[in-house]
Amino acid sequence: MTKKLFMFSGGLDSLTMLAAEDLPKENLRCVYLDYDAKARKQELIACREICHYYQVEFDIIKLDSINEVMSCALTAEGEEVPKGVFDGKGDDKKVIPFRNGIMLSILTAYAIKHGFDEIEVGFNDVGIGTAPDASDEFAGFMKEAIRLGSGGKVSLLAPFTSFEKWEICKLALDCEAPIWLSYSCFVGREKHCGLCGSCEGRLEGFKKLGKLDAVLYEV
Repeated sequence: MTKKLFMFSGGLDSLTMLAAEDLPKENLRCVYLDYDAKARKQELIACREICHYYQVEFDIIKLDSINEVMSCALTAEGEEVPKGVFDGKGDDKKVIPFRNGIMLSILTAYAIKHGFDEIEVGFNDVGIGTAPDASDEFAGFMKEAIRLGSGGKVSLLAPFTSFEKWEICKLALDCEAPIWLSYSCFVGREKHCGLCGSCEGRLEGFKKLGKLDAVLYEV
């Protein structure tokens, strides 16, 4: 039977893809790729609580020194996380360069080593436009690269690349996912800031559904 890895951050997208999964829990493993983001502490709490909730294995891959090539406002000490949603204008500080490409490459090697057949990711780029490595086009090329690079042993699934955020929120609600356990904020404080791009996207998604988010916000 298929064994699947989830590239997992503890956010709403990660939670939703796990909640929607039909494979037996013993065939699943969630993996957090730790590049020392400002939200690392809260993300790891969310990851562990969600995986405990679903009784799914959880692992961490430490990406030591990766900040030398991936540094931006989401990781750099002393640099404020920009407010607002991604609009494609001056948003370089909100985007970690080629993050998904780097992490998928590492996770593919992990999958081969540990005998996993599939990798699933929850990233999406609809309405954002500043994260080229979160697009449907990028996912398509990575699917082929992973298939070829693994000798056909591993395939990539990216079900949310064409989803609007409200559609992910709806799927989470339909699956009765424990939304209150998820953490999406870039800033990394105990409560979601409500102002960064991730928070605003999440809030807007629930607003379109006429629903309240189940996590706490500072504003």
